[in-house]
Amino acid sequence: MEKIKGRKPQHSEHKRLERIQSENIPHAHVRLGREDGNVWETIREENPDGILLGYDQRFDDAQCREEFPDIQILRAEAYAPQHFKSSKFGKQPVNE
Repeated sequence: MEKIKGRKPQHSEHKRLERIQSENIPHAHVRLGREDGNVWETIREENPDGILLGYDQRFDDAQCREEFPDIQILRAEAYAPQHFKSSKFGKQPVNE
């Protein structure tokens, strides 16, 4: 995450995994990435029916469809972007 966003995440990868697993979503399987970062090998190993990505998550959809034509790729919608995605609206003036 630090390589992508330029900062450490607020919560560790393991904390995020615990949070997702605590949601008790039927039929969902969540796995952390490989040490070598090879996403395609992870997909090959797991052989999922579908992949759910964050609305702004970087992912080569075209390459995934080419290598894994039977896997459905879904993207989550942004949650309250007007509140949580301040970069879309530029910097707000500070009231003094």
